[in-house]
Amino acid sequence: MYLATPTWTSAPARADHPNEDAVRVGPGWAVVIDGAGVEARYRVGCHHSVAWYSHHLADALARRFTDRATEPRDALAGAIGEVRGLHAVHGLQAGECDFVGGSPSATVAAFRVVPADQPTVVETLVLCDAAVLLLHRDGSALELTDRRIEATVTLVAEHRRALRTQGADEAAVFEQGRAVAEGLRNHPDGFWVAREDPAVARHALVTRTDLADLRAVVACSDGITRAHESLGLHTPASLAEALAWTPLDEVVAAIRAAEAQVPHPAGKRHDDATAAVLVYEPPHQPPTAHIGPPMVGKRADSSRPVVDSSLSVFESDQRPGRRSG
Repeated sequence: MYLATPTWTSAPARADHPNEDAVRVGPGWAVVIDGAGVEARYRVGCHHSVAWYSHHLADALARRFTDRATEPRDALAGAIGEVRGLHAVHGLQAGECDFVGGSPSATVAAFRVVPADQPTVVETLVLCDAAVLLLHRDGSALELTDRRIEATVTLVAEHRRALRTQGADEAAVFEQGRAVAEGLRNHPDGFWVAREDPAVARHALVTRTDLADLRAVVACSDGITRAHESLGLHTPASLAEALAWTPLDEVVAAIRAAEAQVPHPAGKRHDDATAAVLVYEPPHQPPTAHIGPPMVGKRADSSRPVVDSSLSVFESDQRPGRRSG
């Protein structure tokens, strides 16, 4: 049961565009990489595509993450380092990629059961706004994601408002907002993503949770979590239930339908949507979507995951996860 291979789905935002998400699964583990759709001018130092980066990072991380003796952050650091080396190997000319000019990046969500022979714990690894959803036996769910990027989103919005107040045209507002966001990528005052520097792996969030408390675990890109983050289609709990016990293509189709109803989306109307799901027990009742604002709550108890906080990556008001029921 715990060493079953997760089911998964990965759907591109548009049929005419490469899928910049990547997913790898195996007995008791899953890796989801969400390639960051950074515009080409912010990665001019490298000719490789975002999809190239995300799929090679998924391969490199999967090879290391399946070795339960390798710590999760070490596995991610090694994977980033391996792909950095591939830039030269796969370049049109040796050493042509100049990372100072920018290169593709990605967010990460992964889980694995440990130890491999008699699993008792699920370990999770999250970098930036990809997510792992833990569905508990009491019906509540905990979303594990790195919310430091939210401060950058707020800062960019404030900067754009100030520019509009000053009479700047919309093209300048957009460009300068983008520049602010790029300046905070992999910066202590901003947020962290996988790119060319293996050292960013130390900023990843790692948790450990007893398997006995779980009904299912999901690793997914933010193209999936937008179902509750911005579309109001689900709560984290109902989303986890839907992913666990509804055909995955139906879950994605519901997200696409909800996206199409947004009159003026603040960002991309559609996003690549990827999820890997490992179910440990059957549903208590059929999952239902919640239509309207997400109903999110918190509950403190002994079944909360153990968070590896040795790096103090979260301040008191930056919780690594939110539990809802």
